[in-house]
Amino acid sequence: MGSGPYSGHPSEIDVSDPHVTVVTLAPDGVDVLLPAEPQTLRMLSALRVVLADLATRGETASRIDLRGEEVIAVRPIPAAAAPADTADVQPHEARRG
Repeated sequence: MGSGPYSGHPSEIDVSDPHVTVVTLAPDGVDVLLPAEPQTLRMLSALRVVLADLATRGETASRIDLRGEEVIAVRPIPAAAAPADTADVQPHEARRG
């Protein structure tokens, strides 16, 4: 998709479904779901906006669905769970008697 902050290029295009075209972007493996009919410039422009927004936030996605007329669905990759804060944990005292 260019050389911007989130640069990906198509690594795979799946046209096996007559209703959906799936483009997998390298290097992150993001699946972009598109309608099977020819794409408009508006749709590709929306994809650029979504990719730039993800890059600005320091996030990535596993799937971006552009099949809707006015809605873009993004399935973000969840951030790694933060380790538990153990600062307030008190050691367990042995039972007496």
